[in-house]
Amino acid sequence: MTEKGYEKNAWVLLVIIGVVSMIFGVASILASFQSPSPYSLTQVTQRDEGVVIIGFGLFGTAIAYKAFRRGERWAWYVASYVPIAFVYLTVNSYSSGGANWPLFVVLLLVDLAGLFLPYRKFFPKK
Repeated sequence: MTEKGYEKNAWVLLVIIGVVSMIFGVASILASFQSPSPYSLTQVTQRDEGVVIIGFGLFGTAIAYKAFRRGERWAWYVASYVPIAFVYLTVNSYSSGGANWPLFVVLLLVDLAGLFLPYRKFFPKK
């Protein structure tokens, strides 16, 4: 079966999501030190979240770059967690009056495109 260009290169969208996540993780850590009280529970929690977001992006990028690009089915299942996380973040940000929810919607749509464009590659017709 010959892959179409969008099937072959959809993994790039997932790598972009991973890199953007790592950037936001670093930004979260750096922003936590801008507070007048950088060692309050809120600031420490913000740094912890930044570290988790960096790890999320790093592992997502690694999986997209290797296994997802090769069409390994397990990588598709693992990558399908990311849209679930973005839906949660969008709803949480919107319901709490946060300003980040439009960004999460855009990231959700990019991630869904990266996940479903190569769907036939992972689940071919028999």
